[in-house]
Amino acid sequence: KQMVLQNSQLSQRGKPFRNSIVNESKGNFFKAISSDSNTKHGFSANCVIYDELHTAKSRDLWDTLLTSTGSRRQPLIIDDPTFYPVIFEAELEDDIRSEEVWRKANPNYEISLRKEYMERESQRAIDIPSYLNTFKRLHLNIWTDSLTAWIGQQEWSDCAGSITPSMLKGKKCWGGLDLASTRDLSAFVLLFKEDDKFIVLPYFFIPKDNAYKRYQKDKIDYPTWIQNGHMIGTEGDVCDYDFIKHKIMELGLEYNIQSVCYDRWNASQLVIQLQDEGLTMDGFGQGYRSMSAPTKEFEKLILGKQIVHNDNPVLNWCLSNVQIIEDPAGNVKCARNKSKEKIDGIIATIMALGNFMTEEEVDSVYDSRGLLIL
Repeated sequence: KQMVLQNSQLSQRGKPFRNSIVNESKGNFFKAISSDSNTKHGFSANCVIYDELHTAKSRDLWDTLLTSTGSRRQPLIIDDPTFYPVIFEAELEDDIRSEEVWRKANPNYEISLRKEYMERESQRAIDIPSYLNTFKRLHLNIWTDSLTAWIGQQEWSDCAGSITPSMLKGKKCWGGLDLASTRDLSAFVLLFKEDDKFIVLPYFFIPKDNAYKRYQKDKIDYPTWIQNGHMIGTEGDVCDYDFIKHKIMELGLEYNIQSVCYDRWNASQLVIQLQDEGLTMDGFGQGYRSMSAPTKEFEKLILGKQIVHNDNPVLNWCLSNVQIIEDPAGNVKCARNKSKEKIDGIIATIMALGNFMTEEEVDSVYDSRGLLIL
């Protein structure tokens, strides 16, 4: 638009508007459009410029625009063997810490892209696994899968510590509740803040009959975990919500539970019953908006060894199953439908952390003092 306004010859041929430049004598236009493919049928495009293609959630818009050039003799979107493109990109096997690799993928390296920045960001990609794909895609031009590796077992093992429930008696904590729909694993996690560390205290529930079926079918060792006290087996082959309710109320007498977060899309009568018993219950969304911040914070706390867990094998197993999915804006969340097995314990932990973070955000200095008059 600015180029047209500043050039007399272009101004004679095109009239700029907010999102378009129109040649009124011929009825042609150059226009920025939204990503909604449903409203883009009917174009007869001479040229299509598709920016940031890697952020597309599907190929619907691409296909719609591609077919709109069908009536044109020389459309500028179809593969043209006479056009010579140059793509600056790294290879999958390249060392992301190598300055030579940075230069290969960034022709403006050390002009608009500083060495200090790439050093910092490449180290961040190494330290924070969920950032690795973002760095590869945005700084090295490597196509990546939306699923990313998350916490390594060594980093998680380094956070294991000796936790005696009695030492937490009466202390403030925040809960996360992830309920199974019918027959599988349910998780309730309490999160305690002690100085600069968070202590994770998990409880798992599964119907005994289903536990043995899962062991026979998938070799998931639920029976041993029940026998060793790492999870609670309830009677029957469906979730015993009444048992879970009584256990949570029992824990409420033992610890100072501030509130409990639950998946609002999988709420049940149990949530209403817990509210009636006096517990503060907060619905927690499972989308990027709600999950991204606490997921990133949980990762940061683990890498900084600020999480302390009791080496519960069920929670360890849940963590090993987690796959992280990322949206184009860099928000992340645990992918339930992509993770290879149950991740309920980690989801409950992240919700508990999100619960704590939300309460921290609403705290004000004026809670502890009045106004200062200058």
